[in-house]
Amino acid sequence: MKIPKKDEKSPAAGGVVAAVLIKSPIGSKPDARRTLVILNLHRINTCMLLPDTPTSRAMLQIAKDYVAWGPVDQETVAKVVARRGRLPGDARVDEAKAKDASAGLFSGKKLQDYGIKRHMRLHPPAGGFKKSLKRQVSSKGEAGYRKAGMGALLERMI
Repeated sequence: MKIPKKDEKSPAAGGVVAAVLIKSPIGSKPDARRTLVILNLHRINTCMLLPDTPTSRAMLQIAKDYVAWGPVDQETVAKVVARRGRLPGDARVDEAKAKDASAGLFSGKKLQDYGIKRHMRLHPPAGGFKKSLKRQVSSKGEAGYRKAGMGALLERMI
């Protein structure tokens, strides 16, 4: 496993990557399970919003068989945080705080800085998954890196 250099930890142009656990890691390799624990993806349909850094991309590449991930825009992040984000005590996040938190994510802050839990529990996608969960997106599947379709998947899951 390649360890990134210290200077590679800064976000690349303030981007955000969404990662959703779509397949159970039971029976997977230890590296993939360990990476999912580090990413805080413990349950199926759990979403994490991560900074778009080489470190997070490397971790997602290790867990690519179990996770659907890709870049998302600020509007989609605000919708996900408003609908599925939770405060401590399982209280809902209001619309204004969700917009502030999504803007903060793109400027390098974390959801915890706004008092929001870092993982979001999503519903299964409306209409179900359209392709196989056992294959990568490049091979007509659902798992792995999505260049442009991650926002559409999140819209179907909130």
